[in-house]
Amino acid sequence: MGTSSTSVTDHPDFIFPDFEPVILSYATSQFLYRSLQVNADESRQFERDTRDQAKCLHWSKLREH
Repeated sequence: MGTSSTSVTDHPDFIFPDFEPVILSYATSQFLYRSLQVNADESRQFERDTRDQAKCLHWSKLREH
């Protein structure tokens, strides 16, 4: 894949009658795959943070009783 990405709006007269859905779905899947890879680390960090927060809540509730 080249670094220069041309969107459909760049070529309004350039229309794929049959291939457009396939190309769009391929681009979408590529985009989702990349964003999933990026989000995997963030979500792991988020899980860690929420787990720590849950522990803190748990302990503070225990201390109250």
